[in-house]
Amino acid sequence: MTEERERTLLANEAVYRELNEQLEHMTAATAELMICCECANMNCARPLRIEYGEYERVRADALLFVIAPGHDDVSVEDVVERGSEYHVVRKRPSSATVIAEQTHRKLDAGT
Repeated sequence: MTEERERTLLANEAVYRELNEQLEHMTAATAELMICCECANMNCARPLRIEYGEYERVRADALLFVIAPGHDDVSVEDVVERGSEYHVVRKRPSSATVIAEQTHRKLDAGT
């Protein structure tokens, strides 16, 4: 995979992560959240249920994303957790992962 393609995929995933952050703030601290799959496919908007605390734990790491089972891209990420409703993937470090780290810091700053 080219670095440009990897940057595009990460940018797509960052869009969904930002949307999910906004959804999280709108739903307050309920026990369960409904989020969108954070995969790289911009045509995917599959809803996923995840416990609030679990989503917070995953979000603490800039390189982790919550996706629907089977939505992983083995060329740039590894599934690190498998659940019945969702999987958690970790991006492999590369120059393109800067996008994930920058958007993570932006969201944490509340901008």
